Amino acid sequence: MENIVYFLGAGFSAPIGIPVMSDFYIKSKDVYYSDKEKYKNFEAVFQDVSSLDKIKTYYKSDLLNIEEILSIFEMWEYLSGGKKADQFRKYIADVITYYTPGISTSKINKNTSNWYDFIWGMKEWTGYGWFAANLLNLRFDTKPRFKDDSTLYLAYDQNNNAKVKYSIITLNYDLIFENILNYIDEDWANITLHKSSDMEFTDAKNTKLERYQTAKIHGSIDKHETIILPTWRKGANSDDDALAEWMKAFELLANANQIRILGYSFPDSDYYVRYLFKSAIIRSKHLRKIDVICLDPKGIVKKGYDEFINFKYSQFNNADIGDYLENIVKEEKENIRVNIHTKENIEVCKLEQVHKNFMDSIT
Repeated sequence: MENIVYFLGAGFSAPIGIPVMSDFYIKSKDVYYSDKEKYKNFEAVFQDVSSLDKIKTYYKSDLLNIEEILSIFEMWEYLSGGKKADQFRKYIADVITYYTPGISTSKINKNTSNWYDFIWGMKEWTGYGWFAANLLNLRFDTKPRFKDDSTLYLAYDQNNNAKVKYSIITLNYDLIFENILNYIDEDWANITLHKSSDMEFTDAKNTKLERYQTAKIHGSIDKHETIILPTWRKGANSDDDALAEWMKAFELLANANQIRILGYSFPDSDYYVRYLFKSAIIRSKHLRKIDVICLDPKGIVKKGYDEFINFKYSQFNNADIGDYLENIVKEEKENIRVNIHTKENIEVCKLEQVHKNFMDSIT
């Protein structure tokens, strides 16, 4: 079994609309002005940020970057007392929740023949949905349930004979993968659609899937008190829950045959990530490949990885994660379209081909 670990940074979630740290503060203003009463708690955050203006009289400072803002406050509190962390955690969770679109099958109806174009609901979710389906080794069962039955049933399960096991380590707080799993478990059970006048898809199998292993080392917005703020300390003195996630990440990296880093710019301040990778490699028995995909218009990101990675079998692709996901969508839809009439089980299995082609396209 090939163990492949995806290590995800903020750039992975950006295509769905979740803001990255550099524009988080500006976008939070839009959230506030969309409903001032609902987001009244933002007012204290904005007042605190305004109080930092004095800094710019003496030092250069990017007070539109939430990481810089929070780092200043944390240093100030660390040395002089005070508590604002919980206030900022709630603020971060609210902003991410606001910018995460809903996911539903509302566009699928009884006249839908190309169900695979709409099965992930809103367009924003399509790439993430097919990506997650690959991580789950999902497959669709499209055989008639009874002899001489004119009904074609759409059911799903997992391919237990899959040759790849995928895992996720994420630095992101969002619930992209949790939302997809809940959507599969809850919404797919209610899908009823017609393939043609005399055949219909119905009765999707509501089976609980074996989850992909996930380590969220910065916490999660569904438990916003666990959020590790993006500051200079980056989780020093973290609690037991955070430690458990870090230990899980360590084990996943130590057992990985391939590591794929998506949308992570590898900033110098994230020294702890370097030590996580370095400590895990001590236990590694057969790491064969490290691939990095990250948008890098100025060449700064690649330079940072080149200075860190000393492994012959590593590649860097200056590319948008949205393009990576779109290639997965294209291949999976074509896979179903070609096989829908001839195969009883259609595996979601194009990720490895897409990834190889994507990395081979480096110019």
